[in-house]
Amino acid sequence: MFRRPSLNRPGPRLGTFLGELALIVVGVLLALSVDEWRQARARTVAGEQAVVAIRAEIVSNRELAIESRDYHLGRVGRITESFRSGDPLARQDFPRGFISPARFLSAAWETARESGELGAVDRDLRREIAEAYKGQSRYEVQAENMSALIYRELYESAGREGVGNPGGLMMLIGAFRYREDELIVAFDETLAVIDAR
Repeated sequence: MFRRPSLNRPGPRLGTFLGELALIVVGVLLALSVDEWRQARARTVAGEQAVVAIRAEIVSNRELAIESRDYHLGRVGRITESFRSGDPLARQDFPRGFISPARFLSAAWETARESGELGAVDRDLRREIAEAYKGQSRYEVQAENMSALIYRELYESAGREGVGNPGGLMMLIGAFRYREDELIVAFDETLAVIDAR
């Protein structure tokens, strides 16, 4: 009637325990896999949203560069006209100043870079975007340095109504126009890479 369990054979409790343990391990591994997939997906979505914001920022910066370039082209044209006509330049010929550098935006880029949102973005795309913003930073440094030089040397030396050294001024303004053309091309190339992905 009563039989003693064999010591060599696992009883039904051990089999049940091992089965439950296997189910728990599989459940935990499945939960971890789903969580990892969710996190990877969230990083990808955050990276895509960052690229969309950066793209909009680059489009705005491109427009700002075009606006500044056009102003500088107009000033170079006015200086050229002054040389031809002999009509002296006046401060009124520079309604926004001798130079009017673009004031670029960089919040989307800085936020994405500092938060790590670009980690899920293709490395070549990140590099292309970084190059566009590096060019923008160099332009801003040039604008700061050039503004101090222009206003010290050209504006103050000319007296109250005139503009001193129009040839030097034209060369400096032309350098800005050249840098703005470079930036517009860099922005166009970056936008093309973003749009091609």
